[in-house]
Amino acid sequence: MNLDNERVKYIQSRLSKNLGRENTVKDLDSTTLPAESGSLIGSANYVVVVGLGTPKRDLSLVFDTGSDLTWTQCEPCAGSYYKQQDAIFDPSKSSSYTNITCTSSLCTQLTSDGIKSECSSSTDASCIYDAKYGDNSSSVGFLSQERLTITATDIVHDFLFGCGQDNEGLFNGSAGLMGLGRHPISIVQQTSSNYNKIFSYCLPATSSSLGHLTFGASAATNASLIYTPLSTISGDNTFYGLDIVSISVGGTKLPAVSSSTFSAGGSIIDSGTVITRLAPTVYAALRSAFRRVWRSTPLPTRLAYLTRVMI
Repeated sequence: MNLDNERVKYIQSRLSKNLGRENTVKDLDSTTLPAESGSLIGSANYVVVVGLGTPKRDLSLVFDTGSDLTWTQCEPCAGSYYKQQDAIFDPSKSSSYTNITCTSSLCTQLTSDGIKSECSSSTDASCIYDAKYGDNSSSVGFLSQERLTITATDIVHDFLFGCGQDNEGLFNGSAGLMGLGRHPISIVQQTSSNYNKIFSYCLPATSSSLGHLTFGASAATNASLIYTPLSTISGDNTFYGLDIVSISVGGTKLPAVSSSTFSAGGSIIDSGTVITRLAPTVYAALRSAFRRVWRSTPLPTRLAYLTRVMI
């Protein structure tokens, strides 16, 4: 809870105040990855499995709409490591791995909010990234290129990612992060020529069910699904927003809440933040309406609802 609060404060502080490259993904309209609850590996977030290296090593990554850099823990350890479910990626065992030098434009243009770059003291002067997150988690390591296997038919050559040597925080069993933000370093931007910067996701309802993370315009249709477009947040190059037009409780719209309520600052959707936050006036109106509906709900219905929530 406290770390979630810190992440929210970090996002708010950022809002208050071209890494051009060609990718080589196979020319497909869309590709879909199964998305699972991170609770299966001890995380409060959601994960997908991708392959990294040649031969590929499968890694469970938390997909995060609130950050840009994709990174994973790497051997050898040069600092702190946290416990992960998958075997730690060893770049020395991959024939397609390369470090980025600090003189490369890929290194000098890396810097964004929350990410710094610098040169290592080694003779090859490798590019070092330093990524800080709102919950005080961090990852420091080498900016690198590698073969990324999204699916068996979707492979990204020379994918830019972080090979983490010193990683701290509650990443809880995952092998690292998949950054879905709007900065040019994100996987969404690196594959833009094939997927047109389009992605969508459906979160699994329970730890035993599957959702999906789709890159590109999905051809699948489902009458039970409703798609909500994401918007951009003025003054920020990472976050995505939602255009909230109203809030309803028990089928009744809250009169004190309208689209203009959210027009000033916008609303951020962040897959890495666990608890939904609302402005105090909006929360107060929602709380009052919910209490009225809850008090008028028959006791058996209340108990049935609470039972479903606790399962």
